[in-house]
Amino acid sequence: MTKPTIRRGDKGAQFEELQNRLHSYGYLKNPISHGVKADGVMGLATLRAVLAFQARTGLSPDGVCGPKTWAALESVGQNIMGNTFGWPFADNWAVTSRQGWRRLGGQRQYHGGIDIGSPQMSAVLSPYKGKVAHMNRNHPTGGGLLIVSSESGWGYALCHLSHIHLDVGDPVEAGQMVALSGGTPGTRGAGYSTGAHLHISIQIWGQSIDPS
Repeated sequence: MTKPTIRRGDKGAQFEELQNRLHSYGYLKNPISHGVKADGVMGLATLRAVLAFQARTGLSPDGVCGPKTWAALESVGQNIMGNTFGWPFADNWAVTSRQGWRRLGGQRQYHGGIDIGSPQMSAVLSPYKGKVAHMNRNHPTGGGLLIVSSESGWGYALCHLSHIHLDVGDPVEAGQMVALSGGTPGTRGAGYSTGAHLHISIQIWGQSIDPS
């Protein structure tokens, strides 16, 4: 079925689908703080999300969701289904916090990834093939931080690493040991953390998406 061209001010079920896609791809990752919800009504925040998506995917950023933008949105959805990320540990440690809104330190915050309750100094395996785009052994909140990206636009970020075995520009294979987990307060690479764990964020073109 051909989808209609959507502009600011338009309403309807097709626009609600547009909002849902933008939210699931990370372009509306703060829906509450920006006053956005999947209500089928075009607002300024959704317009900005469309513009950001168009610019990121090489389209003309005009804020109009026409055939080319719909095709790009659907292509990203197919890529999400077709790209399998591996589990970053040899053991099946539990997910202790999922992506989304949560209360931390008495404040409501958006959590842009998932936390895995791994013991301190657990071997971390690369969930996807790529190249190290950024590395910081002492980020103020993320602690030991490693970001891997690929030419396809897919990538991931790992936080609270006690030891990182790579440097910027190094190639990375899926399943390769890249670091040791951390997170225990006061230890090397813990950053802002309440206990031992690994934070992982799955990304497409730098935008965090919900891995679940």
